Amino acid sequence: MQKKQIVMFGGAFNPPLNSHFSLAEQIINENEEVEKVVFVPENSLYEKAELISNKHRYQMLKMVCDKNEEFEVSTIEIDSQRPLYTIETLQRLQEQYPNYEIAFMIRK
Repeated sequence: MQKKQIVMFGGAFNPPLNSHFSLAEQIINENEEVEKVVFVPENSLYEKAELISNKHRYQMLKMVCDKNEEFEVSTIEIDSQRPLYTIETLQRLQEQYPNYEIAFMIRK
């Protein structure tokens, strides 16, 4: 039996778009080993122009994710006192979900 996976979907989500959620649904529907997609909004400490506050981007993601049991929002990066490297975020997510394989989604 293949180990269940959680897919980390990182990004600014400034704002979250329907395409973000459609892509997450597609990943779950096309990969039976994927149990959930965890959205990880990046911290506003990153130097990006016109980045909406952490709180608002989190709340927008949460409103949608609360309607889908296969979606979750993580505060790993927005709770950090400094910008995290992707590997650090993946390691922290793995600590939260030790019984899952963590996959990382990159969207072009």
